[in-house]
Amino acid sequence: MKAATKGRPPQLTSTERGTYRDDHGTPAHVIELHRRIHCTIDIDLASDAQAQKIVRARRYYSLEKPCPLVVTLPPDPGTVWCNPPGPSENVIRFWQIWCSCVARGAEGSFLAFSVDHLRFLVPPPTRCYVLFFEKRLKFVGNRSQAAIASAFVSTRPPKTEVDINELGPWLEWVE
Repeated sequence: MKAATKGRPPQLTSTERGTYRDDHGTPAHVIELHRRIHCTIDIDLASDAQAQKIVRARRYYSLEKPCPLVVTLPPDPGTVWCNPPGPSENVIRFWQIWCSCVARGAEGSFLAFSVDHLRFLVPPPTRCYVLFFEKRLKFVGNRSQAAIASAFVSTRPPKTEVDINELGPWLEWVE
């Protein structure tokens, strides 16, 4: 616990407050963005039964059924979605799994819940498009917003001018 400053109570970390959670549910509007670009979600790499009320993936991995390092893809690899659980080590691990799926033909999206995570991620195996959310995201199940801006990485560009104008600047991420 940190010491009090000038008569103020001490500032507690989220772990000390007991509010830290490794998982943070994806806001519905972010899932909707994925659907506008990719239409479906075939595989969700990091989820739970509660999140599936919004995500509605055909197959998902959870704490009860952990995601393997190499995901078995169907003959038509389909689309892969991932909003990785924190902390940063998990983000890196799930990014590697997501990139492996993309390298084997899957399409999809990855939510970096902190743009700071992008510094640690190796470039994707194919051209991707990145949207930096201008507003901090409010994740499902968390009382507060993300500490800093989040980034949405997609293997496809936005489909329409509406997506571009409505959501902000999209950047290409190439190796």
